[in-house]
Amino acid sequence: SIAWKTGRFNDALAYLSEAIKKEPKKQNAYYHMGRLFLKAGKKSQARTYFKKCRGLASYSKYGKLAAIELGRIGK
Repeated sequence: SIAWKTGRFNDALAYLSEAIKKEPKKQNAYYHMGRLFLKAGKKSQARTYFKKCRGLASYSKYGKLAAIELGRIGK
C-alpha cells in the first residue's frame, strides 16, 4: 500500500484492519496484512495472517501466495 511505502506502518495497518472488518472473508486483505507484518520483521503476526488467508481459499491466487510465504518463514 502507499501508506507502507511512505513509511506509515500504522496507517497501512489501520487500512487493512478496516478492510478485514468490512469483509472478513477477503483473502487479499489477510495476505497483504501478512506481508505488512513480514516487512516489519514480525514473523509471528505475519504467519497468523498468511494462515488465515490460506484457510479461506487455498486454491485462490492469494491462498497460493500465502502458502509460499508460509513456506519461506516456516509454519
